Amino acid sequence: MHYRRILNEYGLIPKRKLGQNFLFSKSCLAKIVDSADIKRTDVILEIGPGIGNLTELMVDSASALIGIEKDRSLFKVLKNRLKDKPNLILINEDFLNVDLNSYASKFGSLKIVANPPYYISSLIIDSLIRHRRSLAQVFLSFQKEYIDKIFAVPGSKDYGIISVITQAYFEVKKLFKIPKNFFYPSPKFDSYFIVLLAKKLPGIDNDALFLSLVREFFKSRRKTVKRIIKNSKIISVPDPAEALYNLNIGLNSRPENITVSEYIEIANYYCRSIGERDASGTI
Repeated sequence: MHYRRILNEYGLIPKRKLGQNFLFSKSCLAKIVDSADIKRTDVILEIGPGIGNLTELMVDSASALIGIEKDRSLFKVLKNRLKDKPNLILINEDFLNVDLNSYASKFGSLKIVANPPYYISSLIIDSLIRHRRSLAQVFLSFQKEYIDKIFAVPGSKDYGIISVITQAYFEVKKLFKIPKNFFYPSPKFDSYFIVLLAKKLPGIDNDALFLSLVREFFKSRRKTVKRIIKNSKIISVPDPAEALYNLNIGLNSRPENITVSEYIEIANYYCRSIGERDASGTI
């Protein structure tokens, strides 16, 4: 197999601590490229290109491809294997430390297409939210258990922080399943390939406050909303009952029953009550 030849040639062993599971299925890789609909004007950003299985299928179709690879050994492999690609920009860096806005300022809006390490899934979502104004589209694979959280609805067991913040800032759509045996080494769970499109007007007055509020609420997911607000370290409301009444939210509601739009309304209500609309907390 192509990927085994590359691993053997460079003496590479996938590193578990870096979440290295290489997607090798040619049909699946082709399906990813087809789904991303890469155009000559696109600037692609790939998180963790690995040995370049996906990279080599995308680079010739794009205006430029920025590959951000944390692993020094894999970075050297990419530099050697794809050295004849003039529009390929390889960065030996942790994606989580990269300022995507700086690349967008230079190249224009970025289209992310990647199979990133699954152990940093939540941190990737955080980064996408911070840099959403620099992103045209985002195509990513996540393991099924994480996908279930992203798409979860209020009242379900998987509904939580990731559900609320992802759905608040992005339109998300599930594209197709990627069986676990399409990876080497094979992970424990199947994956899904999805697309995220940033909402132009999410309706959130203060991003930092909203994100902090959602996280605080779900840390006390068994408590009622009235009690959480009363004891909140994030917001200070003289009369939580009155605030919830004004928002048409039940006093005994719990975090897992509150909709995404209601979380936005709670955060905005507090922002407006203290005159902090568009405050420095916006990201």
